[in-house]
Amino acid sequence: MFLALPFRDHNPSRKVPYINYSLIALNIIVFASHSGQEYLDSALVFALYPIEVINLNRFETLITSGFLHADLKHLFFNMLFLYLFGDNLEDRLGHFRYLGFYLLCMIGASLIHVFSCILFGGLYNPVIGASGAISGVVGGYFLLFPKAKIDFLIWIIIFFWVFPLSAWFALGVWVLLELWDVYTGSFMHNNVATFAHLGGFFFGLLLIFPLWIRLGGTKFWHETGGKPPNPEKTSDNRPVKIPIVRKR
Repeated sequence: MFLALPFRDHNPSRKVPYINYSLIALNIIVFASHSGQEYLDSALVFALYPIEVINLNRFETLITSGFLHADLKHLFFNMLFLYLFGDNLEDRLGHFRYLGFYLLCMIGASLIHVFSCILFGGLYNPVIGASGAISGVVGGYFLLFPKAKIDFLIWIIIFFWVFPLSAWFALGVWVLLELWDVYTGSFMHNNVATFAHLGGFFFGLLLIFPLWIRLGGTKFWHETGGKPPNPEKTSDNRPVKIPIVRKR
């Protein structure tokens, strides 16, 4: 048995991420509000059916489907990733801009999935889950915090290790694996909305890119080491040159 599970990052937020916590709570409440067949029936009503978006203009399902999950495992992993990466995006963007960013990534990921179904089939298959929006959060994190360390729990049979990886490497590998699924065509045979993941990720990059440029791009991260700007912080007891970022 092998498992590599990210469980924390070394990138503390300066503000309480109220919106991120609320999104996590809302997903859990929706999942817990029904059980068994009753939940499945409700989920299918609000799920994203690409054919209904195209023919019936059911655009509301681009969002409603993002707050539904197939089972506890599906919910757990999505909320884990949202918990790990969402707080820092909210810290950087502000509460309401982060909420707008999250919803735009959800819509963008859903639209990319619909377009992929037009090309490759699956127009009548329902899709649920927050992973498209969370992939957008991952994309924003990848661009703004590439040097942040993410601790992975490595589990091989009965042996455990905690192994830190830079965000750019860990998240970059994840994107490459998603692209590999597209290249090999395996996305057509599994139960994962690969194009929603990729669409959300690149939509997140696109939305964050202007902020990244304004902050100085690569020069900004060379000076801060991938950590949130805080003029009062030092590293290894030595002063660190950190640019002051203007608030919008």
